[in-house]
Amino acid sequence: MLKKVPKNIIEVQFSQDRGFSVVAPELAVPGKTTAVLVTLHGPASLQPLNVTLKLVADSLDKTNRNVVETTAEIRGE
Repeated sequence: MLKKVPKNIIEVQFSQDRGFSVVAPELAVPGKTTAVLVTLHGPASLQPLNVTLKLVADSLDKTNRNVVETTAEIRGE
Protein backbone atom coordinates (compact mmCIF):
# COMPACT_ATOMS: atom_id res chain seq x y z
CA MET A 1 0.00 0.00 0.00
CA LEU A 2 1.44 3.40 -1.00
CA LYS A 3 1.08 6.17 1.54
CA LYS A 4 0.40 9.78 0.49
CA VAL A 5 3.44 11.84 1.50
CA PRO A 6 5.46 14.68 -0.10
CA LYS A 7 6.55 13.87 -3.69
CA ASN A 8 10.18 13.21 -2.83
CA ILE A 9 9.27 10.56 -0.21
CA ILE A 10 7.86 7.13 -1.07
CA GLU A 11 6.56 4.78 1.63
CA VAL A 12 5.45 1.20 0.93
CA GLN A 13 3.95 -1.08 3.58
CA PHE A 14 3.85 -4.87 3.07
CA SER A 15 1.97 -5.43 6.32
CA GLN A 16 1.24 -3.65 9.61
CA ASP A 17 4.90 -3.76 10.74
CA ARG A 18 6.87 -4.27 7.50
CA GLY A 19 7.71 -1.97 4.64
CA PHE A 20 10.25 0.54 3.41
CA SER A 21 10.58 4.24 2.67
CA VAL A 22 12.70 6.15 0.17
CA VAL A 23 13.70 9.80 0.48
CA ALA A 24 15.30 11.39 -2.58
CA PRO A 25 15.65 14.90 -3.98
CA GLU A 26 13.24 15.92 -6.73
CA LEU A 27 16.16 17.31 -8.74
CA ALA A 28 19.74 16.08 -9.05
CA VAL A 29 22.68 18.14 -10.31
CA PRO A 30 24.71 16.45 -13.08
CA GLY A 31 28.23 15.58 -11.95
CA LYS A 32 27.39 15.99 -8.25
CA THR A 33 26.64 13.41 -5.57
CA THR A 34 22.94 12.69 -5.02
CA ALA A 35 21.94 11.30 -1.61
CA VAL A 36 19.07 8.81 -1.42
CA LEU A 37 17.92 7.32 1.90
CA VAL A 38 16.24 3.88 1.87
CA THR A 39 14.91 2.65 5.24
CA LEU A 40 13.49 -0.81 6.00
CA HIS A 41 10.67 -0.91 8.55
CA GLY A 42 10.25 -4.17 10.44
CA PRO A 43 12.23 -6.80 12.33
CA ALA A 44 15.97 -7.20 11.74
CA SER A 45 15.27 -10.64 10.28
CA LEU A 46 13.42 -9.04 7.34
CA GLN A 47 14.75 -10.28 3.98
CA PRO A 48 17.29 -7.95 2.32
CA LEU A 49 15.89 -5.52 -0.22
CA ASN A 50 17.63 -4.91 -3.56
CA VAL A 51 17.21 -1.27 -4.53
CA THR A 52 18.00 0.08 -7.99
CA LEU A 53 18.21 3.83 -8.45
CA LYS A 54 17.96 5.33 -11.92
CA LEU A 55 18.71 8.99 -12.54
CA VAL A 56 17.35 10.11 -15.89
CA ALA A 57 18.40 13.39 -17.45
CA ASP A 58 15.41 15.51 -18.38
CA SER A 59 15.91 16.31 -22.02
CA LEU A 60 13.87 17.99 -24.72
CA ASP A 61 14.94 15.16 -26.99
CA LYS A 62 13.09 12.22 -25.38
CA THR A 63 14.95 9.66 -27.55
CA ASN A 64 18.42 10.50 -26.26
CA ARG A 65 18.20 10.53 -22.45
CA ASN A 66 21.25 9.94 -20.27
CA VAL A 67 20.64 7.32 -17.58
CA VAL A 68 22.80 6.63 -14.53
CA GLU A 69 21.92 3.43 -12.66
CA THR A 70 23.18 1.88 -9.43
CA THR A 71 21.99 -1.06 -7.30
CA ALA A 72 22.52 -1.77 -3.60
CA GLU A 73 21.29 -4.36 -1.12
CA ILE A 74 19.63 -2.94 2.01
CA ARG A 75 19.71 -5.17 5.11
CA GLY A 76 18.11 -4.86 8.53
CA GLU A 77 20.49 -4.93 11.49
